[in-house]
Amino acid sequence: MEFDYKEDRPNKDKVRQRLTDLILKYKPKKILALESPKFELVKMLPNVKFLIYEKDYTVYKRMKQYKSKFKNILSLNRGNISNFKSSKLKADVIYLDFCGTLSGEKENILKLKDKIRVCKLFVVTFSLREPRQRYEGVSNYYLSVPARLQRMLDMNLNIVFGENYVDTSPMVTVGFEPK
Repeated sequence: MEFDYKEDRPNKDKVRQRLTDLILKYKPKKILALESPKFELVKMLPNVKFLIYEKDYTVYKRMKQYKSKFKNILSLNRGNISNFKSSKLKADVIYLDFCGTLSGEKENILKLKDKIRVCKLFVVTFSLREPRQRYEGVSNYYLSVPARLQRMLDMNLNIVFGENYVDTSPMVTVGFEPK
Protein backbone atom coordinates (compact mmCIF):
# COMPACT_ATOMS: atom_id res chain seq x y z
CA MET A 1 0.00 0.00 0.00
CA GLU A 2 1.48 3.34 -1.06
CA PHE A 3 1.12 6.43 1.07
CA ASP A 4 -1.29 8.56 -0.98
CA TYR A 5 -1.06 11.88 0.85
CA LYS A 6 -0.39 14.54 -1.80
CA GLU A 7 1.71 17.54 -0.90
CA ASP A 8 2.98 19.77 -3.67
CA ARG A 9 4.48 22.70 -1.84
CA PRO A 10 7.73 23.75 -3.50
CA ASN A 11 8.15 26.92 -1.43
CA LYS A 12 7.61 25.02 1.82
CA ASP A 13 10.16 22.46 0.65
CA LYS A 14 12.74 25.23 0.15
CA VAL A 15 12.09 26.59 3.64
CA ARG A 16 12.27 23.07 5.07
CA GLN A 17 15.68 22.54 3.42
CA ARG A 18 17.04 25.80 4.86
CA LEU A 19 15.64 24.84 8.25
CA THR A 20 17.35 21.46 8.06
CA ASP A 21 20.69 23.19 7.47
CA LEU A 22 20.05 25.45 10.47
CA ILE A 23 18.92 22.60 12.72
CA LEU A 24 22.09 20.63 12.01
CA LYS A 25 24.19 23.52 13.36
CA TYR A 26 22.65 22.88 16.79
CA LYS A 27 23.62 19.18 16.76
CA PRO A 28 20.29 18.04 18.18
CA LYS A 29 19.67 14.60 19.60
CA LYS A 30 15.88 14.97 19.84
CA ILE A 31 13.35 17.09 17.98
CA LEU A 32 9.79 17.64 19.12
CA ALA A 33 7.76 18.22 15.95
CA LEU A 34 4.47 18.61 14.24
CA GLU A 35 5.60 16.68 11.18
CA SER A 36 4.16 16.39 7.70
CA PRO A 37 2.25 13.17 7.00
CA LYS A 38 5.06 12.13 4.66
CA PHE A 39 7.69 12.60 7.40
CA GLU A 40 9.64 15.10 5.29
CA LEU A 41 11.79 16.44 8.13
CA VAL A 42 12.37 12.94 9.50
CA LYS A 43 13.71 11.91 6.08
CA MET A 44 15.98 14.95 5.90
CA LEU A 45 17.46 14.39 9.37
CA PRO A 46 18.00 10.61 9.62
CA ASN A 47 20.51 10.87 12.48
CA VAL A 48 18.19 12.81 14.78
CA LYS A 49 15.48 11.25 16.95
CA PHE A 50 11.94 12.61 16.60
CA LEU A 51 9.06 12.96 19.03
CA ILE A 52 6.03 13.61 16.82
CA TYR A 53 2.48 14.63 17.62
CA GLU A 54 -0.57 14.52 15.35
CA LYS A 55 -4.04 15.49 16.55
CA ASP A 56 -6.02 14.53 13.43
CA TYR A 57 -7.01 10.89 13.90
CA THR A 58 -7.19 10.04 10.20
CA VAL A 59 -3.75 11.51 9.52
CA TYR A 60 -2.36 9.85 12.65
CA LYS A 61 -3.60 6.41 11.52
CA ARG A 62 -1.99 6.87 8.14
CA MET A 63 1.29 8.08 9.68
CA LYS A 64 1.31 5.15 12.08
CA GLN A 65 1.29 2.73 9.13
CA TYR A 66 4.54 4.22 7.84
CA LYS A 67 6.30 5.00 11.12
CA SER A 68 8.20 1.70 11.05
CA LYS A 69 10.01 2.79 7.86
CA PHE A 70 11.91 5.35 9.92
CA LYS A 71 14.33 4.26 12.62
CA ASN A 72 14.71 7.81 13.92
CA ILE A 73 11.12 8.23 15.16
CA LEU A 74 11.19 7.72 18.93
CA SER A 75 7.46 8.25 19.25
CA LEU A 76 4.41 9.11 17.19
CA ASN A 77 1.74 10.40 19.53
CA ARG A 78 -1.93 10.97 18.84
CA GLY A 79 -3.12 14.18 20.41
CA ASN A 80 -2.27 17.80 20.79
CA ILE A 81 1.42 18.71 20.91
CA SER A 82 0.76 20.61 24.15
CA ASN A 83 0.51 17.17 25.82
CA PHE A 84 4.32 17.12 25.69
CA LYS A 85 4.31 19.63 28.56
CA SER A 86 3.93 16.79 31.07
CA SER A 87 6.66 14.62 29.53
CA LYS A 88 9.92 14.17 31.38
CA LEU A 89 11.71 14.20 28.01
CA LYS A 90 13.49 17.26 26.70
CA ALA A 91 13.89 18.26 23.09
CA ASP A 92 16.93 20.10 21.74
CA VAL A 93 14.78 21.52 18.94
CA ILE A 94 11.07 22.26 19.00
CA TYR A 95 9.47 22.70 15.58
CA LEU A 96 5.81 23.65 15.69
CA ASP A 97 4.63 23.62 12.09
CA PHE A 98 1.13 24.92 12.74
CA CYS A 99 -1.50 25.27 10.05
CA GLY A 100 -3.23 27.95 12.08
CA THR A 101 -2.49 31.50 13.15
CA LEU A 102 -0.45 32.66 16.14
CA SER A 103 -3.63 33.76 17.93
CA GLY A 104 -5.23 30.38 17.32
CA GLU A 105 -2.20 28.46 18.63
CA LYS A 106 -1.47 30.69 21.63
CA GLU A 107 -2.75 28.19 24.20
CA ASN A 108 -0.60 25.35 22.80
CA ILE A 109 2.50 27.53 22.81
CA LEU A 110 1.91 28.71 26.37
CA LYS A 111 1.55 25.13 27.59
CA LEU A 112 4.99 24.34 26.10
CA LYS A 113 6.67 27.42 27.59
CA ASP A 114 8.87 25.46 30.02
CA LYS A 115 10.01 23.10 27.23
CA ILE A 116 10.72 26.04 24.91
CA ARG A 117 12.77 27.81 27.58
CA VAL A 118 15.28 24.92 27.78
CA CYS A 119 15.58 23.95 24.11
CA LYS A 120 18.42 25.09 21.84
CA LEU A 121 16.23 26.09 18.89
CA PHE A 122 12.54 26.93 18.75
CA VAL A 123 10.91 27.13 15.30
CA VAL A 124 7.30 27.96 14.48
CA THR A 125 5.29 28.19 11.30
CA PHE A 126 2.01 30.06 11.18
CA SER A 127 -0.57 30.85 8.57
CA LEU A 128 -0.59 34.58 7.96
CA ARG A 129 -4.22 34.65 6.96
CA GLU A 130 -7.10 32.59 5.81
CA PRO A 131 -6.96 31.31 2.20
CA ARG A 132 -8.67 33.44 -0.45
CA GLN A 133 -8.13 36.72 1.42
CA ARG A 134 -6.27 39.48 -0.31
CA TYR A 135 -2.52 39.68 0.26
CA GLU A 136 -2.72 43.08 1.96
CA GLY A 137 -1.52 43.47 5.54
CA VAL A 138 0.54 40.28 5.59
CA SER A 139 3.89 42.02 6.01
CA ASN A 140 2.82 43.77 9.22
CA TYR A 141 1.65 40.49 10.72
CA TYR A 142 4.86 38.77 9.59
CA LEU A 143 6.93 41.44 11.30
CA SER A 144 4.91 41.29 14.51
CA VAL A 145 5.25 37.53 15.08
CA PRO A 146 8.60 37.65 16.96
CA ALA A 147 7.50 40.49 19.24
CA ARG A 148 4.16 38.83 19.97
CA LEU A 149 5.86 35.52 20.81
CA GLN A 150 8.36 37.22 23.12
CA ARG A 151 5.58 39.00 25.01
CA MET A 152 3.45 35.85 25.12
CA LEU A 153 6.27 33.65 26.45
CA ASP A 154 7.83 36.36 28.61
CA MET A 155 11.32 35.43 27.46
CA ASN A 156 13.96 36.82 25.15
CA LEU A 157 14.06 35.06 21.81
CA ASN A 158 17.04 35.67 19.56
CA ILE A 159 15.84 35.46 15.94
CA VAL A 160 18.06 33.13 13.90
CA PHE A 161 15.75 32.37 10.98
CA GLY A 162 12.78 34.01 9.32
CA GLU A 163 11.04 33.47 6.05
CA ASN A 164 7.57 33.91 4.67
CA TYR A 165 6.30 32.01 1.67
CA VAL A 166 3.15 31.22 -0.25
CA ASP A 167 2.10 27.87 -1.65
CA THR A 168 -1.61 27.64 -0.84
CA SER A 169 -1.77 30.61 1.56
CA PRO A 170 0.78 33.02 3.05
CA MET A 171 2.85 31.40 5.80
CA VAL A 172 5.70 32.53 8.03
CA THR A 173 8.43 30.40 9.62
CA VAL A 174 10.56 31.93 12.36
CA GLY A 175 13.39 30.29 14.31
CA PHE A 176 14.63 31.45 17.70
CA GLU A 177 17.29 30.71 20.29
CA PRO A 178 15.53 31.03 23.65
CA LYS A 179 17.53 33.17 26.10
